[in-house]
Amino acid sequence: MQIQPREDVKFSTNGDTCQCSLKKNMKQHFIRRNGYLYPLNSLLCHHLQHLPRYPKTTNSLLMPNICHHLKPLNSFLCHHLLFCAEKIARTLHIIKSQKPIPNHQLSPLRTNTSDVQELWDKKPTETVVSILDKNGRCFLRLPDFQSLKPYVWLTGETIAFYIRTMKKEMDPNNQILQLDYYLTAAIMQRNNDYLQTHLMRTHLDRYGAAIGFIHHEENHWILLYIHKDSQSVFLLDPMAKNELTRSEEAAKCFRNFLDVRKHKDKKWAEVEWKPQTIDHTVQKDTHSCGVFVMEMAKQLINFYPRLSSHIVVDERIDQLRRTMASEIISASEDLVNACQWCAAYTSRKKYVFWICCSTCERWNHITCVAMSKDEFNEYEGKDRNYYCPACAESSKLPINEDI
Repeated sequence: MQIQPREDVKFSTNGDTCQCSLKKNMKQHFIRRNGYLYPLNSLLCHHLQHLPRYPKTTNSLLMPNICHHLKPLNSFLCHHLLFCAEKIARTLHIIKSQKPIPNHQLSPLRTNTSDVQELWDKKPTETVVSILDKNGRCFLRLPDFQSLKPYVWLTGETIAFYIRTMKKEMDPNNQILQLDYYLTAAIMQRNNDYLQTHLMRTHLDRYGAAIGFIHHEENHWILLYIHKDSQSVFLLDPMAKNELTRSEEAAKCFRNFLDVRKHKDKKWAEVEWKPQTIDHTVQKDTHSCGVFVMEMAKQLINFYPRLSSHIVVDERIDQLRRTMASEIISASEDLVNACQWCAAYTSRKKYVFWICCSTCERWNHITCVAMSKDEFNEYEGKDRNYYCPACAESSKLPINEDI
């Protein structure tokens, strides 16, 4: 079937770009039909040149999974995109009313070690680099991710996020309860006022183990592991100092925690908890205790429901840090359709405006970047570049302005 160009759609070429212009009435019709205008990158253009003509039985064509969105293109637009031989300029980065339709089959943005180094080298901002669930409750920000760099002390957020990442991969049936490290500290300190208001809706009887960690004397990370089948409590110190004695104290603290819960967990309350320890590689430096806690937690989760007799931690700590960083990035949900500041894929508000950065191509709620509706209107439907605060800060670019 031979396709003839339409008079209401025109292409103009300039160097290596090709722009599409529509008559006013057709442009308004396109916006109403599709809900928003979005950028078409060069990869999309490359594939569009090889797409077959749309079938005679339908007047629409489904865009392949090569762009940020899975979106039906109406026939008059496909009609002319098939003739496009040059790259289409990525100029329309402003959404019309709502964010793009999520494509949950997309892979994470970053998955290899070179991208890990790229993130480590960035100037710290509060951007989200990894998301474990699409409800926006479990995500990791760039400064915490950068604490995995060599010779840097890890933050509690990074350790907790990595343990949750390993649980997602190795504990699909959720048999191991992950304790928040603030709650773990309260258990070890017997802070009953705190314990009476936290985790009260969780029934421990549905779990076979619990894992957490504490910041001992605010300068050293230690792992706590409770294994129900063996009735054992482990307090594993990366430096292996008085572990059995500490585990005995941890067992007493955990019994107190169960008493505070007023025997809500009958099976756990009936257990005679005893202190135990596990042989493991000993930390030899002064800055990798967090890495040891993460690796020991990973191996314990992987061995469950069995108990490991010995935990081996790779002595190449720098390489281990990089591997852990790569695992965090690889386990992430797709970042394309999430706000890079709040990690939300949708908004509680019915109508929310989104804007895409021209440099990093990450989406932003205008409220998350402190942009007013009037400022947003200056970009809507115009050939203007927008730079998010992260890119503007790292490149010394003016925020929300063209250069």
